[in-house]
Amino acid sequence: MGGYPEDVLHDLGEEEWFAANPSADAAETATPIDFLGINYYSRHTVAAGAGAVTEPSAHPGSESVRFIETGAPRTQMGWPIHPDGLVDVLELANSRRPDLPLYITENGAAYEDAVIDGEILDEERRRYIEQHLAACSDALRRGLPLRGYFVWSLIDNFEWARGYTRRFGLVCVDYETQRRTVKHSGRWFAYFLAGRAAASNPESAAK
Repeated sequence: MGGYPEDVLHDLGEEEWFAANPSADAAETATPIDFLGINYYSRHTVAAGAGAVTEPSAHPGSESVRFIETGAPRTQMGWPIHPDGLVDVLELANSRRPDLPLYITENGAAYEDAVIDGEILDEERRRYIEQHLAACSDALRRGLPLRGYFVWSLIDNFEWARGYTRRFGLVCVDYETQRRTVKHSGRWFAYFLAGRAAASNPESAAK
């Protein structure tokens, strides 16, 4: 059945508008999907809030919860690093739609990249990706139908409200000259993928 969840419309304050403007795309939203793509960057640990809600929340519908500090390291975006949360999300998605293959369609981290002798040494980003790839391996060992993983992103780009001040890329972009430079994380990821390909095809590895 197509449509928009009533609780979401309530949280966004759009109940009256949708009531006055019935959606014409119900058939499209009810079309079966072939897979489920998940964008995962971080997780939040929360607890019940204390007292009445006094101000708007950046997370509509979550005004009455408190965000708990876990002590985990954070990216430049301020997001705590919890690779195990990726497995939790995959397990949740699979429990609700066990018939669907799953893909991590976005996963990555922004950091202030250090440029030393022309090299971009972004070890923190490399480590972030390595940890989340390990989480993907854990998911596969648990039998979850994970079919693919995509890093966000190939190159530095415009990041919504943060503009060009946050860099997620495996490849650095000089925004003035448009010159591209592969970062340490990008070279590492290429080696990782080459090793995976060789492991899955012993004949190619022997050449």
